Amino acid sequence: MKYLTLLITLVICLVSNNTITAQPNNDKEETEENVTIDTDDEETTIKVPGVEITITEDEDNDNAKIRIKTDGKTKEYEFGGNGNDDDDYGVKKGNDNDDNDYGFHDDNDDNNDDDKPKKLQRVKTRWFMYDLGINMLVQDPNGFNLEGESSLLEQNYGRSFNHTLHIFRQRIGFAKNHINLQYGLNIDWSNYGFEKNIQLEPNTEPLEVIQVDPAVNNFDKNKLRSIYMNVPAMLVLETNPRKKGKSFRVGAGAYGGLLLGGKTRRKESSGNVIKKKDDYNLNQFQYGLTGQVGIGPINFFANYSLTPLFADGLGSDLYPLTVGMQLVGF
Repeated sequence: MKYLTLLITLVICLVSNNTITAQPNNDKEETEENVTIDTDDEETTIKVPGVEITITEDEDNDNAKIRIKTDGKTKEYEFGGNGNDDDDYGVKKGNDNDDNDYGFHDDNDDNNDDDKPKKLQRVKTRWFMYDLGINMLVQDPNGFNLEGESSLLEQNYGRSFNHTLHIFRQRIGFAKNHINLQYGLNIDWSNYGFEKNIQLEPNTEPLEVIQVDPAVNNFDKNKLRSIYMNVPAMLVLETNPRKKGKSFRVGAGAYGGLLLGGKTRRKESSGNVIKKKDDYNLNQFQYGLTGQVGIGPINFFANYSLTPLFADGLGSDLYPLTVGMQLVGF
């Protein structure tokens, strides 16, 4: 169902951060950061410090309502309309004067009896958008074929997922919204799964990578995770801003970010899980190029870092490349 997209966004981001811990009650989960998720047949409530999000589902009419409480204020939004319009994948705001909306929204909201189309919004803000991608490491000049000491970091792409939660994105339109400037703030969780049986040593300069004999200690799962806060900016060309569902778009821009933390997680064949938090000589700052291409509700993106994954002289000279799909798009 279309209105489940935002719920899936929030839940996936929490799960991807490996913070949800199992509780005896299957209807309630609580995270280490005091995040709780309560569910029943028709209502889901997500609570984080300072914010409470409640989603009430109406299976009969194929729609849902979302209520967001923050700082003593409450806003309500409705997903799916009357459930009879298959082209309506948007959000109907309870307050028509509020330009901020959450999740999907179609700029073509002029499906009414008025012959004159509504004026397009030049400035638009979205909250809680989500991207899912795959991380790859590129070595100059060998590309994806890692050589030398970097070969120890050969990737398992099936465990190298990227999760990006856009806290907000804002769009400013020009030339009747055929040209858009987009910018915002996001949190990026990048996982780098390793194919070889290696161990990254914390607090070592340069970064020490130890190859462990599988006969002594075999790792079923082994990955490094980085968390960055990024500020992206992009110029996007849109062919049909009034009918986004039929529009082709292409965009390019740049981003810069600040490291929030790093972590390794290894699961031994015995079932023992070892987690260690450290920055592992990850670059404290990153910047790079970003681009997207899409048609209708489908959007693909690519991010290429111009700074190496590890700080100069402290690790292998590898550059992250992420490609993926916007599950909750603009």
